[in-house]
Amino acid sequence: MPFCEHNQLCLRANLWQNVLNTGNYIFRQIKASY
Repeated sequence: MPFCEHNQLCLRANLWQNVLNTGNYIFRQIKASY
């Protein structure tokens, strides 16, 4: 999303979404290993 690169709020929202997705992924990996 080129438009988002100049929009600080949009950038932050995308970053937060990435953090949540990564957290969910790691959580699932940990749960699967137990």
